[in-house]
Amino acid sequence: MQNGKRLASSEELKGKKNGSSGKKGKNSFLLRSLPVLLGLALAAGIYFFSGQVNPPAEDAAAPTAAPDERVRLIDRPMEEVSEVSVERESTVYTVVRAESGGEGAGARHMLKERPDFDLDQGKAESMLSCAAHLTATRLVTDAAEDLSSYGLETPLARVTMRYTDGTETKWRIGDRAPTSTASYFMREGERAVYLLYASAAESLSRERNDMHTLSMPGELKSDRIRNVVIQASGRDTLEIGYSEEGAADREYSISALRLRQPFYYTANTERGMQLFESVSALGITSFAGMPDELSNTGLEDGNSRYRLTVTQTKTAENLTDTETFVFRVGNRTEDGKQVFIAVDSTPAVYLTDAGTVSFLEDATPAYLVDQFSNLIYINAVRSIELRAGAESWVLEIDHGSDGKTADAFRVNGKTVEDASAFRKLYQQIIGLTSSRLSEDYDLEGEVLLSVRYTLESGPDGLLVEYLDYDADYCAVRRDGLTLFLMKKEQLESLMDALHTF
Repeated sequence: MQNGKRLASSEELKGKKNGSSGKKGKNSFLLRSLPVLLGLALAAGIYFFSGQVNPPAEDAAAPTAAPDERVRLIDRPMEEVSEVSVERESTVYTVVRAESGGEGAGARHMLKERPDFDLDQGKAESMLSCAAHLTATRLVTDAAEDLSSYGLETPLARVTMRYTDGTETKWRIGDRAPTSTASYFMREGERAVYLLYASAAESLSRERNDMHTLSMPGELKSDRIRNVVIQASGRDTLEIGYSEEGAADREYSISALRLRQPFYYTANTERGMQLFESVSALGITSFAGMPDELSNTGLEDGNSRYRLTVTQTKTAENLTDTETFVFRVGNRTEDGKQVFIAVDSTPAVYLTDAGTVSFLEDATPAYLVDQFSNLIYINAVRSIELRAGAESWVLEIDHGSDGKTADAFRVNGKTVEDASAFRKLYQQIIGLTSSRLSEDYDLEGEVLLSVRYTLESGPDGLLVEYLDYDADYCAVRRDGLTLFLMKKEQLESLMDALHTF
């Protein structure tokens, strides 16, 4: 004990030390751990920033863009371009830019040698644009020794570009490069060979005829065609179209189509529509040339093997606003695969596939006329009177006044209870079919059977007569004309049905 105080023993000292493991112990642990934590943080920071500033070795070498090997050959204002001439084998033609075309050229580029040539303006513009701005894909060689290896000794085309300042440049277009769509290209008098883009090479090396417009005068649509006229050498003119508003036969005929030439008669609907579809498929495949440059086309001096006139409505809704197109069809080409054709009044001669005009050969009255000699819609008929010598039959139809009331039928004044039997007899009467056209429209002979229709639509009726022609045929007379011949066996079958009924 010192100054009244007892010194702590060694055991007590140990106990106090152990008992301070609370806050003081924790602080001591943190102090000991701090260097380690700082070291880890520093390492993480160095790793992070080293990844940002110094990427890994495999990412350090970024891909290098391929060098631009394009070569600008021409760069001039379009206004300075005057014309471009193209020579292919023995053909030379020159496209003149519109503003340089002289008096009467208007706003259209034109062909210098043939002002009447209907130049395709889009193709002409592409060609003239090359004379203003032209870039090569790359330089192949700046000192070619053997031009034949590039197809430039005897080039595909020689091109001369002329400018308003009186200067000109000349170029050659050679073969297409083996591993590219580009073509070899060089300036006359130089040895440098370039690769020229396929689009530019095509624009500068077209055949003259390929520079002509290649389009129909308008779009032909089968559902808008109203009338077709076919004039053929050595044949009667054929005209077929829809029955006009107000025509009397519109009320009783099932078909809406009519033959107007060489005679007026109901047309076969199915075959008429097939004709219109064939007409609408008509097209041109290529430009053949100008008339004075061709021979044996069949179109010389305005002639043709067929002259096709098509009238259609401009829209499907308006039936009165129409447009008309005229096609002249000439001879076949030597290989027989194509046919010369001219469109409207233009002097140009085109080619079309032979198959697209083959329908003209079948477009005859015998093919297009309705084969039924008296096919009359039953709802339009009030009565039918048939006479064969001294015998006669009168078939009457009372149509229901509304859609719910059934029709009533009588034969020779007696009511027919079996409506289906009456309709069957009616179908046999109207089902007589013509066998072929008559060569004489004004035949006379004994009337074997006459069929007179009284119509609901008015007082005027329809008379069809069957005249004795020979042992096998009778002539069919309608509207005073004997247009058809019919097998007599059909008439005999109808007579048997009338007697049986």
